[in-house]
Amino acid sequence: LALFLTLILLSLVIGRGETLSSYWEMLKESGVGGPDFLKKYGDYPTIFNMGVNGLLMTLLLYYTGGDFNGPTIGSIFCVVGFSALGKHIRNILPVLIGVIIASYLKIWDLNDPSSTLTLILSTTLAPITGEFGILWGIVAGFLHSSVALNVGAVYNGTNLYNNGFAGGIVAIFLVPIIQSVRSRMKPSAFYKNEGVTGTDKPK
Repeated sequence: LALFLTLILLSLVIGRGETLSSYWEMLKESGVGGPDFLKKYGDYPTIFNMGVNGLLMTLLLYYTGGDFNGPTIGSIFCVVGFSALGKHIRNILPVLIGVIIASYLKIWDLNDPSSTLTLILSTTLAPITGEFGILWGIVAGFLHSSVALNVGAVYNGTNLYNNGFAGGIVAIFLVPIIQSVRSRMKPSAFYKNEGVTGTDKPK
């Protein structure tokens, strides 16, 4: 906790006003493709983002009653590291909310060791929030919780990158559905051109 607070304070003191102004711009990033925040926004806004995300994950782990151990601390640092490559509070928070909602509707508790890791590492789906919006980010987190906690049966524990594998399955399944729903919500060409016949020109 002290480490992340130090990162936040140092970036604010040394970076001054530029830190926050660049951070607000950073929050507009979708996270798709892993944009290099360090290269695009500079040192201090990126360090500030890393501190904010680290603080968020630490407080979340504390208030959900999870254990601070090697795997959970390592997972938090994983989120902090990728905070320089696309993750920020705006695109990870909806996914986390989705996992938390799922914990109230399913048989597992959020403070179980495997569930805690699933919560932290569900942020792998942050680009879905950034690209498609908050609602779909929550849906992605909700689905990820089920997939991550059950997909181990497929490979009998031989894949150590369980949450990444589960996140890939969720993305492969969910993104085409989102795109299909969005395309159906757009007015079709038929209705756009309705009433245009012969030499009539579109208005």
